[in-house]
Amino acid sequence: MMANIIDGLVWDSDAGAMTYNGVRYLLIRPETLSNWQEAVEQHTDKAGEMIFSGGLAGGRLSGRGFAEKMGLTARQMVDFMLEMGSQIGWGRFVLEDLSEDKLVMKVYNSPFAVAHSPTAQGVCHLIRGVFAGVAEAVFDSNVTAIEEECLAKGDEYCRFIFRKTAV
Repeated sequence: MMANIIDGLVWDSDAGAMTYNGVRYLLIRPETLSNWQEAVEQHTDKAGEMIFSGGLAGGRLSGRGFAEKMGLTARQMVDFMLEMGSQIGWGRFVLEDLSEDKLVMKVYNSPFAVAHSPTAQGVCHLIRGVFAGVAEAVFDSNVTAIEEECLAKGDEYCRFIFRKTAV
C-alpha cells in the first residue's frame, strides 16, 4: 500500500509553506493554470513546450529525490509518483505499461484538461513534463514524451507515452 500523501503534508504557518517529505508544494486552482496556459497559447505556439519544461524539472527532482530519500526501486518510484499525482488532485493515474524502454500511463479526469477549452491537441503539458522527468530517472536516459489522447480533445482520458531515446 502506498503512503497517504495528504496525511504526510506538513503546514508551516510561520513560513506559509506546505511540504511533503521536505519538498515544498502549493495548492492552486486548475482554472488559474488553464487560463494562464490559454493566454500564453494565444501569443506563441511554444506554450506547451514551455509548460512541459517546467514539469520536466519538477519530475526530475521529485522522481530521483523521492526514490533516493525513500529507498525506492525504479518501479516503486513510478508507482509512488502515480499515486502522488492521484492523491494531490491531478486526476486518477493508471499505469498501462512499463518496460525497459517505455512507460505508458492514463490519467482520468485531468484537472488541466477539464479546465481547458475544447481543443484539437493535448493540453496536459505539466503532467507530460513531470512524468518525462520520472521516465528519465527510470531509464537513466532522455525520453520522448507524447500525450496521445486528451480529455480536452474529447477522448475518455489522457494517455501518455514515454520512450527511452537512443543514445
